[in-house]
Order: sequence, then structure tokens, then C-alpha cells
Amino acid sequence: MEQRAAGTTRKNARALRAVQRLAPEQREHLRKAFQRFRSLPPAERQALREKFEQMSPEERRAFVSGAHAQQRVGALREFIESIPPEQRRPTREMLRALTPDQRHAFFRQWRTSPPEQREAYRQQVLQMTPEQRAQTLR
Repeated sequence: MEQRAAGTTRKNARALRAVQRLAPEQREHLRKAFQRFRSLPPAERQALREKFEQMSPEERRAFVSGAHAQQRVGALREFIESIPPEQRRPTREMLRALTPDQRHAFFRQWRTSPPEQREAYRQQVLQMTPEQRAQTLR
């Protein structure tokens, strides 16, 4: 029993560290999702927990992966909608031209920038040459 409790404590500590590494918007999204779950009737929450526990490890990974993909699509949609309409196409073209690592670096910097500085950052990167972007987005 003590061994199981210690394992749970380590698991909770890892989960807490992972949450603390999230961008503020991601933490807020997680907080709201937790609130939605907590607002469900107790029997429904228990049924969902049991259903998740019955999943195989592969099914759990697929479930979590699907949830992350849905979150990424929502975040990308929100990002694109925040851009003035006349600049959306050039921004999408720039994003498509970036490598996956460069895109990740761009969005990491954009998300962690104060909201009032994000548009200036996006415009700055948009105006760079591909070579400058490669140097900046590492």
C-alpha cells in the first residue's frame, strides 16, 4: 500500500511540473476543462473515469493524442482569426514554409509573449527573409 502511495505521489509531482511548464493560455484551458469535468454529476464523472481506466494503454494514448490535436486546431484557428484578414494568407504561407521545429519555435515565442506584443512579433517574423527566420527560429 505504501509503495502504491509513493508511486501516486511521484506521478502527481510529475503532472504538476508538466502543468507548470505550460503556457498561461494552456493552463487556463486545462483549468476550464477541469471545471467542466467537476461540474458533471458525480455518477457521470465516475462513469467517465471507469471508461478511461478500462482503455488499453494504446487507446489512452490515442484519446489523449486526439484531445491534443483538437486543442492545437482550436489554437491555430484562434491565432489565424486574430490576424487582420489581409495578412492571413501571407502568414499561412510563411507558416507552411517553416520546418516543424521552426513552427514550434515561432508558436512557443508567440504564446509566451505578452498579448500586446504578439502582433508585433508575428509581423516581425513575417517580414524576415527565410534565412533570417531560420536563424531566429531555433
